[in-house]
Amino acid sequence: MGEDPDTRMPLVVVLSGPGGAGKGTIARALVEGDDRLALSRSWTSRERRVDDVSDAYVFVDRATFEARRDEGGFLEWNEFLGCLYGTPTPDIDDPRDLLLEIDVAGGRQVLERLPDALCLFVDAPDDEELVGRLWVEVKASNKQRPGCERRRGNVVRPSSWATSGSSTTTWTRPWHGSPV
Repeated sequence: MGEDPDTRMPLVVVLSGPGGAGKGTIARALVEGDDRLALSRSWTSRERRVDDVSDAYVFVDRATFEARRDEGGFLEWNEFLGCLYGTPTPDIDDPRDLLLEIDVAGGRQVLERLPDALCLFVDAPDDEELVGRLWVEVKASNKQRPGCERRRGNVVRPSSWATSGSSTTTWTRPWHGSPV
């Protein structure tokens, strides 16, 4: 006997890891493969880029973002290269499970608010592969994304991110320090 879908609480799944690890590829495959799973659409105060797909983000000005943040409207938020990014709180009327594709710091914030969230950490096999993936991203989009070169130059993964030959680690509890 399964759960009653009308009373089941949606699961929040956090897909987290460094840029270039493959979070977006995994997220797209998961959402395309299961109509009971919705991908959260982050908010940002940055300007829309020419290569942004129409549903990449909810684009707002900084004042609107800050007002939503101050009302508790984000599960997590961060400032990156002078722009604000945040994951809105889930829509309580949507029965689907929610997939969040966010960075590691955002994952920590979500777990502080939702300790029952399922967290999946995605990592590239090694530093060389991670830098290579970001370099491809920089070469493909450098004209539209001036911050990419700076981002690529700062790729250093803490040794605590190391996984024993696996590119995915799963957390089910908030992590403090190194992943388990």
